[in-house]
Amino acid sequence: STISLTNDINLTESVVVKADVSPLTQIQQDKDLLAFDDHFKQVYIKSVEKRFLDLEELAKKLNKENKQLNKQVKAFNEVLSANI
Repeated sequence: STISLTNDINLTESVVVKADVSPLTQIQQDKDLLAFDDHFKQVYIKSVEKRFLDLEELAKKLNKENKQLNKQVKAFNEVLSANI
């Protein structure tokens, strides 16, 4: 079985999380169901953590690029002011 999770802010890309459902056919007791549920939750949580880490890295990259662009705009404005 799979779950599709969005991978970007614009919700255009997705990540597929796969879970082995074969244990479901062998579930005999509630504890087996709980063990499967716990495993699936762990997989889901790890995928969410990865998405947030990816977003954090993207935010750092965009922040750095924004600072560089601001420096370039400031330098450009100084050149314009000097030529006026």
